[in-house]
Amino acid sequence: MKSLARKDANGNIHLDGLRLAGSTLPKIFGCGRLDLEWPTMMACPPCQVQDFAAQRTTCDNTGWRTVSFKQMRPCVGGMRAPPRYQET
Repeated sequence: MKSLARKDANGNIHLDGLRLAGSTLPKIFGCGRLDLEWPTMMACPPCQVQDFAAQRTTCDNTGWRTVSFKQMRPCVGGMRAPPRYQET
């Protein structure tokens, strides 16, 4: 697995995408709170059955419709979307 962090020649650790959160500004002198954001898919929970919602087409001329499943919130890995199927 590829490392998410890298160390430079000075020993500083770098994370691609790491940034200041919102309107947080660092204080140059003294102490203060510093909020950082690191957007990554690894922060998303594993997919579960409740993460998918059924999407139904209109019935065709034979009375059948297709039911497929759409992911409704961010998730990674875990359960796959249920397979699409036909219903009357």
